[in-house]
Amino acid sequence: MAVEESASFWDLIEKKSEIISLKSEIQRLESVIQNERQSFIKKEVDLRKEIDNLQQEVKNEKERGIQFKREINAKNEKIDACNEQLASMRDEFGKEKEFYEKRLIETEKLNQTLKSANNDLNLKIESLKRQHINELMERDNLIVCLRTDFENFQKEKEIYLKRIETLHSDLKNSNELESKFHRLVEENKTLKDQLKEYSEAKKLTDIFQEELKDLPHIEKLKNREEALNVELLFHKSKLEESSKQISEVLEKYASLEKEVETLNTKILDLDQQNKKLSKKCLLFCKERDAYKKIIDGYENEITIAGTDAALRERIADLESTLQEYRSLIQPLESGMTKEISDEPKRKKLKEDNENVENSDSLESQAKNKEEHLEVIEENKRLKLLLKQLESKVNSKGEEKVKSEEEVKELKQQLNIAEKKRVHIMEAFKKTSKEFREVVYILTGYRIDALKQKIYRLSHVYAESQNDVLLFELENNGNMKLQNNEYSEKLAPLINNYINKYDSFPAFLSALTMDLFQKQTHIQNNSTFNETLN
Repeated sequence: MAVEESASFWDLIEKKSEIISLKSEIQRLESVIQNERQSFIKKEVDLRKEIDNLQQEVKNEKERGIQFKREINAKNEKIDACNEQLASMRDEFGKEKEFYEKRLIETEKLNQTLKSANNDLNLKIESLKRQHINELMERDNLIVCLRTDFENFQKEKEIYLKRIETLHSDLKNSNELESKFHRLVEENKTLKDQLKEYSEAKKLTDIFQEELKDLPHIEKLKNREEALNVELLFHKSKLEESSKQISEVLEKYASLEKEVETLNTKILDLDQQNKKLSKKCLLFCKERDAYKKIIDGYENEITIAGTDAALRERIADLESTLQEYRSLIQPLESGMTKEISDEPKRKKLKEDNENVENSDSLESQAKNKEEHLEVIEENKRLKLLLKQLESKVNSKGEEKVKSEEEVKELKQQLNIAEKKRVHIMEAFKKTSKEFREVVYILTGYRIDALKQKIYRLSHVYAESQNDVLLFELENNGNMKLQNNEYSEKLAPLINNYINKYDSFPAFLSALTMDLFQKQTHIQNNSTFNETLN
């Protein structure tokens, strides 16, 4: 009994240890499951965040497009408002001119207001000029991209021309097939002639049978007749087989002619695409030349006249450039719609190629005929030629599909890059405009880049628009003041600060103080005169 109790005791201990190990294993598995659940939940949350971010980006892109349209409408409204303001200003100027002639003191005040208005107009014109320059840079980049596309299309055209040459060589092989077909036709004629001869021989045998009924050689003649009938049946079967082979060759020749027609249509489509690309390049070149003319006009104008006629000319130039841009967009959209409409034609060409592949089953039956070795050899040659043509057509179809997929991918990449470029250009325009305004407000100088390494400085307190300074950046990094009428007036300041101490900041600050004192002196005099009146 004691032994049994000890054995049961140890069994209980083992079972308890097994239970403990199983519980620990269960806990471990539960922790693993919990971790997997947590990781799965995290992944799900991350994926949902990514989906939300993508949806938000799509919304942002839509809002940007709507904002861009609103900005265009706002700019058009601003142009209309400027035109209305110009018309109203002309009317006011005509009415106020008589009033100015009577009172000379008030004319000075009005001249100052007109100068400030002219400065504002010049600022607006300069901002329009900068916008034109930025748009020109964008158009030049577009022209470069289109030129690369045009070069790629030309390369593809050369590849297709090489393939066409190979197809012309295949057509020469088809001419050899035609010669073989003519030979078969001639053989058919010879067989028909032999049939006629055998029919005439049969008639002669009938005559001989009537004449030689009484002769002892009747059995030999019968045997000869049977042999001739056997030969006649053999030649008939041979004639039927040759006619079948001729029909097969005709069918293959017709299929080859269809393939040649499809290839000719492809060549015409490529030529049309080439013409379209050349037209697009010409349009972009014209647009580039128009923008260059506008830039040359801006560069030739050292001083911008704030007259109404000049504003009208600039507004007309802007409207003409907008019209040219719209005329460029229309052929591009039409080209895209035509490419979309050409997709069913491409599918039809693929189906035709598959039908050509299925036409090989007719040739397998001709191989089993061992009696006509020459015909079998000719069929083998025809089969090889057809396989070569089919492989070339299939390779062309695959290459065309690959090129279409590559073109779609490139278009998607171009659209993404265009969106990024537009976003960067907008940010750059905004920051550069803010920076220029901050510099103008803080320092009182507006800096404009005229030519390469030449900069123009105009002051906020300048007495006239012609009072500008021109600086040149030399190759060694130093600045050089160029001589003009306004710099000659400032000879004392130039000698004191630039020639003596080589300090441009001190010169510019001294000029600012001088102009500020003059401006305040004029204002004080005007207020004094008003008090006297």
